Amino acid sequence: SLGFNASRQSVLSDEATTSQASPIATLQADDTLTQASLAPSTLWQITERDKLQIGLSYGITDYDLEFTSRSDTTSVGGNFSYSRSLTERQAIGVTGFISTSDAERRARLPVEVIPPTVPPTFVTIEGEVTTDSTSSFITFDYDYALSESSTLSISYGLQDSTTESITKLL
Repeated sequence: SLGFNASRQSVLSDEATTSQASPIATLQADDTLTQASLAPSTLWQITERDKLQIGLSYGITDYDLEFTSRSDTTSVGGNFSYSRSLTERQAIGVTGFISTSDAERRARLPVEVIPPTVPPTFVTIEGEVTTDSTSSFITFDYDYALSESSTLSISYGLQDSTTESITKLL
């Protein structure tokens, strides 16, 4: 199968932003969000008792406005699932997933002038914030059909997630 999605929409935001011309916070209500994703997958019936499913995914999110707390994001992922029927009532399987995501946004950072003054004086410095994330998991499954409508499922798995965020001054 092949999943595809594309959209472009206006975004109403309650994020307060300031400009150099006016220190008064204003609402940004004119941003545009563009999203696209592609997710192919396939299922193989390897034997009468064995099934394997593999899928991939790719997605992008892009905001037109800069200097908001929203990030432009690119993500890539993959998954697999294997199951084997041991008997008519019992099956075992393994499922895995990995995903990476890279996000970028421009930011305006207020910095206090040194030496300090009364009242404090701030200048705005522009920067770029990048965030890289990786997530993965694997589970091992056992299923036992108690009846036609009830199944006992036991799963054991491991999961790992890491995120690194870096701010660079421009």
